Amino acid sequence: MATIDQISARARQALFARLPQTDDVLPRIPVGDAACHVKTSGDLKANFLATAAANKFQVHSCTQAELLNTVNSLLAQHAVKSLLCSADLPFALSELNGVEPLVFDRPLEEMREQVFGADAALCVGTAGASSSGNVLCASSPQAPRCLTLVPPILVLLLPESRLVASPEASINLALKSGAHPANLVFTAGPARTADIELITIFGAHGPHTVELVVYGED
Repeated sequence: MATIDQISARARQALFARLPQTDDVLPRIPVGDAACHVKTSGDLKANFLATAAANKFQVHSCTQAELLNTVNSLLAQHAVKSLLCSADLPFALSELNGVEPLVFDRPLEEMREQVFGADAALCVGTAGASSSGNVLCASSPQAPRCLTLVPPILVLLLPESRLVASPEASINLALKSGAHPANLVFTAGPARTADIELITIFGAHGPHTVELVVYGED
């Protein structure tokens, strides 16, 4: 009686025998050069806004002067009271209206109840990939991975200067500072799943709403 390994080997051989034979070798593209091989329509910003909207981000575009008012308006719209914040926001926490800002000034284990009970999170994206509409966030002690994954509402701020062509270019930009973050998290809109009867459910294992604010820098 043939063993499972023997049956698998015969099936693998039969499968490979059906594949067309060729001597062509696909060229390997170094990650550092990948961005130049990505085709995008229009400029980086226009393409990014379109692809991000297709990913179900709630997309907003404003100037840096309008940024604070835009953020306060979004927080009020969602009736946010407790807000997890990264340490690199382009404005002071005291300028946020009607919310209790929480920063990671202690070990995560000591903040677990506050983190999992927060209404929303607010952070600055490290890079935005125009071709895919994804936002990369590099983790740090002041902005751990859970910041973009745990709260039900995520407000992502992205300076226009951090728009790049591809996810590979996003990683390159994140590593240019010389830092080596423990995690690089790509956010592609709200968390969703269609495991049950192919019905899409938002917020199954992460934020159900992601407000993305792309702003120009003065």
